[in-house]
Amino acid sequence: MESVSPAAAWVDAVVGRLQNGTPTCAVVVGAPGSGRTALLRAVVERAAGLDIPIVIGPPTLPLAADSLSIAVADDLHRWPAQLLDAVVAEVAAGRMSLVGATEARSHDLALRRATEVADRSALALTMPIMGTAEVLTRAGRLGLTLTPSTASQLRRRCGGARGIVDAALRALRDSEPNPAGGEGDPLTVATRIARDAHHRLLLRLDDATVAVLVLASVRAPLDPDSVAETLGIDRATALVGLDRARGTGLLGGSDVFASAAREPLREVVGDARIADLRRRAISARLRAPELSADDALGAVGAGIDDPRLVDVLLAEAESIAVTAPTRAATMLSAADRAAPGRADVR
Repeated sequence: MESVSPAAAWVDAVVGRLQNGTPTCAVVVGAPGSGRTALLRAVVERAAGLDIPIVIGPPTLPLAADSLSIAVADDLHRWPAQLLDAVVAEVAAGRMSLVGATEARSHDLALRRATEVADRSALALTMPIMGTAEVLTRAGRLGLTLTPSTASQLRRRCGGARGIVDAALRALRDSEPNPAGGEGDPLTVATRIARDAHHRLLLRLDDATVAVLVLASVRAPLDPDSVAETLGIDRATALVGLDRARGTGLLGGSDVFASAAREPLREVVGDARIADLRRRAISARLRAPELSADDALGAVGAGIDDPRLVDVLLAEAESIAVTAPTRAATMLSAADRAAPGRADVR
């Protein structure tokens, strides 16, 4: 017997509570393309026959006293905090149900409260990225046959986002096979579809969020204070930018930037802006009380002139000359570029 996926089980549980007339708060969390919107559509389709008013989007408050309506809303992260709190309060009072989807926002207090209410009824669902087995299943439904290796590579190129994977599989189904690696090649198709999807996503983001993604792409620190100092914004704004950047799905669990989105990021932001943010991030690190050898190495590579750099690089080279001679040579080379002809480096 085929097991029921967590997503299908969530839809069943939500519709079951709505059918019983139980005021419900249900929230699905996922990045763009994760499939969260499809789950809301599934709930609406199955709840349409329950003879309960369904409001798509933010409801108008206060509600009619004799109406137990269902508010179904995508993008809860765009709602004003006051409205979301008021709707959750209406659910708690037994006057309505809320079925919503949102990007992850760890620092948004209103979203956290709504998710916690949903979690108490086991109706908070986080959409994971796709696995290779799911790619193979979805490909099979479209009549496509992929090897596990190809499915795995396709998944990675699409960042594990269901919407992008599905678009790539549909495009592959509709294209002519090309074993030589042209447009009919699965990975060529996936790369093109993913690039276009990431490009569109990046164009929709605000400047602070894009700047955080750039910092992640150059492996700059992403703690709130470092981001605030690098971008010249206050800490609260930095936290919002970090939340939004992580909610895009372009950052992994350790804030590693998705390799598939590097080229679209460069196209949207431009090489000059990326280089400028990299220099600003390194300059911010140079203002720290202690300077690491890696920070000094990065600063030299970015063309930053600071008298401390040579001293840090030289000290590192001397300390590892025996145990790591190749790295020591790299440090000395960088020191020589920073201060050509300096006697102690020579």
